[in-house]
Amino acid sequence: MKIQSVTDDLAESMGLQRPRGALIADVTKTGPAEKAGIEAGDVVIEFNGRPVNAMRDLPRIVAETKIGKQVTVKVLRKGKEMTLTTEVGRLEDGEKVVAQQDGTADKSAPAVATVLGMTVTSMTDELKTKYSIDAEVKGAVVTEVDKEGSAADKRLEPGDVITEAGEKPVTGAGDIAERVDEAEKSGKSSVLLLVAKGGKQSEMRFIALKLKK
Repeated sequence: MKIQSVTDDLAESMGLQRPRGALIADVTKTGPAEKAGIEAGDVVIEFNGRPVNAMRDLPRIVAETKIGKQVTVKVLRKGKEMTLTTEVGRLEDGEKVVAQQDGTADKSAPAVATVLGMTVTSMTDELKTKYSIDAEVKGAVVTEVDKEGSAADKRLEPGDVITEAGEKPVTGAGDIAERVDEAEKSGKSSVLLLVAKGGKQSEMRFIALKLKK
């Protein structure tokens, strides 16, 4: 699995009172974390009874725990605390990622939305080829970025794929516009996105994109 730090803006967009824990950006298919029910977007706050105060704590604690041992993991999922049980594995990519193709994307004319300084387009075979997007990556493709917009501030680029917005899966460009609208109406200052940088499954990361005031 892949982890990243919980920054101030990520914490705010996820409804956390303060930055804490290690944010799961991606889970290796068929690996121990997935089998335990750990999901992308979970924030690990305790591992084997030891607190995880920051991202850097988790690899160290895992490394100090015997491989194969059954341990409990406390996570925050959409603001709620959960306790899961997992078998300790290595955080490195030790297992092959299994491609999943569910065919849910609309194959008709691509839908396009312009939000927060970027243009996003529903996934098509042409876009997959143009940007060399991994076959297992689903979502909406960033096709243009305004140099003065919120997207540019977070270094989003054409070819990046937004796979989740507002902690929900993205199947097309319209989903992103809808989640931004929902976040604005609820009074949030940012919206949480899960992005495959360069369309690569191995480069998944969460980004909190500032909303317009």
